[in-house]
Amino acid sequence: VIAEQLLYQDLPWISVMLGDVFEHNGRLIRKLFVNTSSIPVEISIPDDKIKLSHKKLGQIIKVKGEWNKDKKLQIYTADTQLEEKMEFFESYPAVVDHINHEKGVAHFLINERVDTVMSIKELPFSVNLYDVVNLKLSQHTTREGKVRYKIYEIMCRNESEIMPINIIKTFKDIIEVNNDNGFGNDSNIFIPSSLVREYSIKTNSTVEGKAIRNYNKKRNVWGWKAFEIFNVVEDEYDIDVFEDDEV
Repeated sequence: VIAEQLLYQDLPWISVMLGDVFEHNGRLIRKLFVNTSSIPVEISIPDDKIKLSHKKLGQIIKVKGEWNKDKKLQIYTADTQLEEKMEFFESYPAVVDHINHEKGVAHFLINERVDTVMSIKELPFSVNLYDVVNLKLSQHTTREGKVRYKIYEIMCRNESEIMPINIIKTFKDIIEVNNDNGFGNDSNIFIPSSLVREYSIKTNSTVEGKAIRNYNKKRNVWGWKAFEIFNVVEDEYDIDVFEDDEV
């Protein structure tokens, strides 16, 4: 033990949370969540690599190891003394920007760099398109070297929480209609033709609504896409778009 301590004394301790254990090829494999400066990294190692007398899900321990060229953590030793309780996973606001009912998955957008999916069957509560939730995430690197994100925990948001304006926001802008689609003069808002027709939006109409951050694959750029219209005011006179609903 003393020789081992001397061998690895220059390596820093790394905080790790113990995850589930599963069997693979007759061997017990342990999921670990490695604390980083951003989203914890999920790795899997043989359970006997963590030489502790008692191990349970959610425990936080200290390990010494090094990251290899494949971005895998090679663990050399573990501290038998558990760390004090810490907030391991940060919570991130996310918006449901797509639901694929055929595949049974919901897609969540956290920001322009981070997104993920979750099986609808695994959701602890039902979600609708454009709902905003809070997520705790882990990340891992695939064999192809791509970073993927996985939901560790999903939570409802309180009404008092501030809306994440980097992914969803309200807008008010003068719109230009071209090829049945609407385009904001100042806000970079795109209004799909379905909403343009539904609310009879015309060029120079002032439109108020809500938009979501959206990636345009054809143009390879991020922008804003309207999904809800509050009000439309034409250039010459006002129109209450909800007038027919108020009887």
